[in-house]
Order: sequence, then C-alpha cells, then structure tokens
Amino acid sequence: MHSLSERYRRCLLGGAVGDALGAPYDGQSLDEVQQSRRPASLPDGRHRPLRYLPVAGRVGANTDAAQLLLFTAEGLLRAHARRRAGGHQDWVHDDALSAVHRAYLRWLDTQRNEGPPPRPDGWLSGEKALYARRTRDPVTARVLRSGLKGRLDAPINNARDASVLLRAAPVAMASWTPWSLARDVAALTHMHPHAAHATAAFAVILQKCLVGAGLDDAVESAWRKATDAGATTVAQRMEQALEAGDTCEPTPANAEEARGDDDALGALCLAIFAVASTSDSPEALQVAISPGGSASRAGAAAGLLTGALRADPLPDILLEPLELRGIATTVANDLYGHFSGSPFELTEAEWDRYPG
Repeated sequence: MHSLSERYRRCLLGGAVGDALGAPYDGQSLDEVQQSRRPASLPDGRHRPLRYLPVAGRVGANTDAAQLLLFTAEGLLRAHARRRAGGHQDWVHDDALSAVHRAYLRWLDTQRNEGPPPRPDGWLSGEKALYARRTRDPVTARVLRSGLKGRLDAPINNARDASVLLRAAPVAMASWTPWSLARDVAALTHMHPHAAHATAAFAVILQKCLVGAGLDDAVESAWRKATDAGATTVAQRMEQALEAGDTCEPTPANAEEARGDDDALGALCLAIFAVASTSDSPEALQVAISPGGSASRAGAAAGLLTGALRADPLPDILLEPLELRGIATTVANDLYGHFSGSPFELTEAEWDRYPG
C-alpha cells in the first residue's frame, strides 16, 4: 500500500499527465478524436500505449488548468505559513480564500510576462516553465483582470468551464473538510452553481481516496454533501456516472454519454466513469480523453482520481517528458509536509519559499 505522501505525488502527477495527454484533442468532437487516434487498439483488443502529441511545439506540454492547480496549492501553502508565523495551528476560511486569489493574480503575471522577475514573489513565480502561455479558459484571466472576486451569492458571471474542477485537488490535500473551501475557490472565477458544487464534490472524492477509501465510498460521501447542500443535479449525475462505469463498457460513445454537457460537472462525471469502468490508470486516461471537448480537463480529472486511488504506476514514457513533472512533485511534497499532520516547522527557508 502506498504511503500518503506517495498518493499526494501520484495524484498531482496523474493530473498533469492527463492534462498533457488531452490537450491536443481540446475542442475536437468524438469522431475527430477517434479519427486522429486511429488505430486506437491492437489486434487483440488492447489499447495502444498512450503517447503525447505536441502542443505549441512541445511534447508533454501542460495547459493553464494544470498551472492554476499549482497556484491554488501555493495560495493554500502561503495561507498556512502565514497562520503558523502568527502562532496559529489552523487557517481561517476567508484567509485561505484570499491567499488563493492572490496566487491567481501571480499566475496572471506569468501570462503577461516573458519570464520570472529578478526577485520573484515566492519560488513558484520563479519557475520559467509556468510562464508558458497555454490559456484554454479565457474566463479566469478576464475575471482576474477585472479586480473582482466572485462569490456564489454575488455572481459576476455564469461560467462553468471544466478547468475549475482541477482546483479541487490541492484543497483535498490541505483540508479534512474540503467542501466549502473548494466550492468558494471555484467561485472566485466560475460562478455557475454546477461548476462550484462539482469542484466541491471532487474535493471530497479525492480527499476520501487519498486516505484509502474506495471509489464507491468516496462518491457516496460526495453525494451526501451535495444532497445536503441542495446540489441535487450534481448528486444525481455523480450517481449515474458511477452506475454507468459499473455496468457499461468503457467505449468513447459511453464516455461521451456519461459526460453529458462539456463543463465542470461533465468532466467530473466523465472522470468517475473512466475510473469506474477500467482496471488500470492508463486505460482510464484513454477513456477520459476519448470524447474530445474539454479533453485536457477530463484527462487531468481522471489522472488526479487514479493517482489518489490506484497503485499501478504511470509509464515512464509519460512521466519523463512531462513539462511540469518536477514542479508538481515538489508542490505535492510541500502539501504533504504542511497538511498531512506530520511534524512541521516553519523555517526561514520555508518562509522564503511560501511567504505569507
């Protein structure tokens, strides 16, 4: 059985791999994806090995969704460092939310500038790889440029792009009760209730899987939270996706049906279906990206889920060229160090990396 620290790493790396695998198929229809990937299987029916196609001239390139996942983590880590520096053990919800919003503004700077400044604000802003401009979701940048912070009870848009779903992963690693924080993190930029509640549900699912629950139990926990919150559509769609994964073959057509609308809730349902209907992580990623649409987001969601849940390793052919491999590994280790409950000391070096 893998340790919790290994699950953290596998989760974030799986998300980055799924994001990079799906990115070339973003915006394509199911038929276009199948045509470009043909033949997708070997004569004995097994899937061909997964491989990256270049994005922006680079193999293993990641999108803005993976970048923003990392900056979500940075915001939570800096909120924790600030609380510890003040002599507190735990954070306050609003403090964490504000820290994540400031982290998103730092991400926005990476999309405006060619490279890190001479004195970056924290280590993540000093990573050249994060200055690659890979925006697939213009809503986030537009909201951040407005200077406004979105809230479900005071919406400024009705956005529900699937990219917001991935921000659940750091929240799942940082909080034992992730629903409300993940919901409000999503609503900073995407205020459609389905997007916010799907992100909250995904955080609950990931948190349960990270500590050893099976997929059925994890989805049931998220179902209860969604039902209690009045998010009945989210609860019903998750239940349907899990049932479809248990009873249907993992074909592209069935994957597209499980997804439904191509949005955050659809990506969550597709990830649940992909993992429930397969027996290994590479096959789950194949299924998640097969319907096209927001393929990078669905692939990343399935990668996060398989990484938290399963022990089978991703092949080196996918890990070695991955653009954000080193950064994702470091962030996962830092999330474990800050939030796992293991002994933690806020050193001067750690404060320099995550200044409050």
